[in-house]
Amino acid sequence: MKFTKSMTGGWVDKKEIVSGTKCRIVSEAVEAESNFADKDGNPKMRITAKVRFEGKDEAVNVEINRATKDALIDSFGEDSVKWQGNTLTAQVEKGILGGKRVTYLISYRQDTLWWKQMMGTSI
Repeated sequence: MKFTKSMTGGWVDKKEIVSGTKCRIVSEAVEAESNFADKDGNPKMRITAKVRFEGKDEAVNVEINRATKDALIDSFGEDSVKWQGNTLTAQVEKGILGGKRVTYLISYRQDTLWWKQMMGTSI
């Protein structure tokens, strides 16, 4: 029987993270089934990694959303091993997903194209 890795330990509490907090990915990212299903009833996939936030003693699990994944690929390449150890900045955003209010946690390098476009600075 084939098994996939699962993330152990606590998950990030997005309410405790302030935008601008520095953080580092400290594990390779893992893609696994989430607790949610797509429209056909199949489990949705999610990408998770351990992240250590400034001022926190332990790393916590963070789900890496599409915007963060794309920013990490732009900054460090497609191999998540290369994402580890780099200083990132956390940005907390609120939005609506599937009719529910959610809080997104986006981590990025401040010199990325995404950051410059969000801040309205020249490229």
